[in-house]
Amino acid sequence: MGDTRAPLGFVGLVAVVLALLLLVPLLGGCMEIHSELRFEGPGRLQLRQELHNPAGVPTPWMERFQASLLQGPVPFHSRRAGNGLQISSPVLPARQALEAFGDSITRAASLAGVNLPVPVLTLQETNWLVGVRQRLQLDLDLRPVDPLPTLALTLEITPAGLAISQQGGPRPATVEPSAAGRGPRLIWPLQPGAENHLELRCWRWSPLGLGGLL
Repeated sequence: MGDTRAPLGFVGLVAVVLALLLLVPLLGGCMEIHSELRFEGPGRLQLRQELHNPAGVPTPWMERFQASLLQGPVPFHSRRAGNGLQISSPVLPARQALEAFGDSITRAASLAGVNLPVPVLTLQETNWLVGVRQRLQLDLDLRPVDPLPTLALTLEITPAGLAISQQGGPRPATVEPSAAGRGPRLIWPLQPGAENHLELRCWRWSPLGLGGLL
């Protein structure tokens, strides 16, 4: 029979299986939330939310968030997009779109068991007939959100407008060319665990005003 040996091979196999079982829920918790405010003309906005999970399937939280928005006052529509979900609103008056964006932030935090201060989202427009001077201010207090490395939050503003002047933090926003040829877009990475502030000043031509002038 011989001496009893420690089952090192079996112990190693069990350790690998346990490690995989622990990694699955961790990977399932990885998530990217990309919000987009798309200007469709002076005073008109469309809100889009893209939720991605690197694990390849929507998480239960993503599905609950989708259901919550679809049951809200704004007629959102959603579809599967790759390894996540894309939720879009119709083109709305700017004030209504910003209210919908703030409401979506509150709903998302509530579903995650986090109590966030009410977001402050304002858009001021000065009409000069041929164009509109805009000032967009966004204040998102994400201090109650744990800054996990598995969570990525970004906001995109498309198109960003002309003569862009912007300031904010704690992470700086960057201006990039739009892949769809809609002019420059502004990408702002949000920082969980901190107060996020962005102020954007820009100029937008008014097709209606230009047409009337011609």
